[in-house]
Amino acid sequence: MSIEQLSVQQYIDSCIVKELESKFEVRYSDTMYVHRPCYTSAKTVITKNGYSLKTSDEGYQLKGSETTQVKAEEINLGIWSSSFLNMRVYQDVAGVMPYVVGFSIANAKSKQGELARSSGRLMEEQESKKLTAEQSDVTALSLFSSTEVTADGKEGLYQFDGAELLPRDDFQEEEEDRTIISFADSDEPDAPFYYRINMKRRGRVYEKLPKSWEDAIAKEGLSWSYDMNTGILYVSNTKGAAYGLPPNPVVMKMGSLGLELQDWPETAQKTVPLAGTGKAKGTGDPMHGQEVVEQFLHNPDEATYREMVADDGVRELFKSYKDNVRYKLGTNSNKLTTALRKKMTGEENARTWSEFSELIQTVACPKDTIACALLVVKNLSVLRVTEGGLVYYEE
Repeated sequence: MSIEQLSVQQYIDSCIVKELESKFEVRYSDTMYVHRPCYTSAKTVITKNGYSLKTSDEGYQLKGSETTQVKAEEINLGIWSSSFLNMRVYQDVAGVMPYVVGFSIANAKSKQGELARSSGRLMEEQESKKLTAEQSDVTALSLFSSTEVTADGKEGLYQFDGAELLPRDDFQEEEEDRTIISFADSDEPDAPFYYRINMKRRGRVYEKLPKSWEDAIAKEGLSWSYDMNTGILYVSNTKGAAYGLPPNPVVMKMGSLGLELQDWPETAQKTVPLAGTGKAKGTGDPMHGQEVVEQFLHNPDEATYREMVADDGVRELFKSYKDNVRYKLGTNSNKLTTALRKKMTGEENARTWSEFSELIQTVACPKDTIACALLVVKNLSVLRVTEGGLVYYEE
């Protein structure tokens, strides 16, 4: 089936669905899916094309190399960050497994419905159809991914500070005795857009948006939001924006990452040695074990890590304090070992050795060498090293 035929079929299907909804009470199934073949993962495509990636609950940091089209990219959209990155990948290639919501497989059940709940308007509409937030995530993702333009926007636009800051003069023209304010591109009046506009005038920040600008926004039916603290105006004309959702990379007119699919050879995974692997070192003195742990924490690299996990004193330190109430590793519902792994699970969340050391010291409770040693030993069986020398926890 050609693209032209497919688009016509999709149009016909949507008309049928709308007709059914106008005449009947339509309920939706959780078990209806479109199956499409995937040949590799988004993570593989990104790393094999010369990029390194760090992810978190807030978003992601993408770093390029001499051979990549993009040198650096940082996006912080919370729960929407993985969907944003998936769209970045799909701008170049198809047939790849996307990143999961939130990047991590942790808390999978509790994340269900979060996409839909980020839009009050969507939830109001879905609840009127007796649909839950969990059933509405697909609709939310569809709205986010859309480039459809609408004129029913209102105040409450998602404020995305990753957008380029533009001067207000780009949107106004002086004509005789009046100022004309417009946002649509005269060459592409129906093109989707998301603008972040500096409304300051000679350093002055307006407490509220000038009425002439409000009137221009209302005339075009745009979604908008004004930050009275920074003097920045956010405007957009997309359907997703009208639902309070963040912009996607197509609306942001972001250039290609230059990703390509290739027949990459498989590479063996390099694994950090486990405690008890290889010849034991040291005297088995816990005090010496503390010294070795401190050496790693202050000079973190693979060599000091190997020395630490192979030391008998560290093993004795763990045995001596693992049942000590003061060094209890959290509670059943909030384990410190889980908290540490959550920040580094999966190769896409790999950290440098220095960042790994800092995380250990941040999560450890109490904040001392013994607590850090317990965390390291408890998690060491799933610690891995990437080809580039970064460390992560295996899922």
